[in-house]
Amino acid sequence: MPVEYFAHLLNRLGVPVLDSVRDVRHSRQPIFKRITRRFSYKIYDEEKFKRLLEEQDVLEFRPAALFRNQEEVPDISEMDAEEALALAKERARKPAAKPTSRSIIEISIGEGRCTRELELICWPSLYSYSPFGKLTLRYFVIKTSI
Repeated sequence: MPVEYFAHLLNRLGVPVLDSVRDVRHSRQPIFKRITRRFSYKIYDEEKFKRLLEEQDVLEFRPAALFRNQEEVPDISEMDAEEALALAKERARKPAAKPTSRSIIEISIGEGRCTRELELICWPSLYSYSPFGKLTLRYFVIKTSI
């Protein structure tokens, strides 16, 4: 990822507070630089991240989803009445389509030592032979069985 893209991302998020800057060592010398700088930004507001992702059409931000094992199942609570009724009739014929778990992305302040922030980690000069960097998103997902 070019550093300009990361700068644009930070600008659209309202310039979040820089949490930490570290020099990190890597063992894979030919691919990564021996020592590189890592920048970490933490965001506690889900709406800012949602607005950022709504500017593009490649990814869709859905903070909650239902799953049946590994495949996603549509959520009846977010559908129109006619669509929900048709899906309920289909589920009555095939009982295997019922969800078994719910996954929710939680971005907030957290409770006590528990953190629920979205962390953007930027490695602007990670690779030895490339001008591009690396972006890592770290977030908390609550998974509950139904």
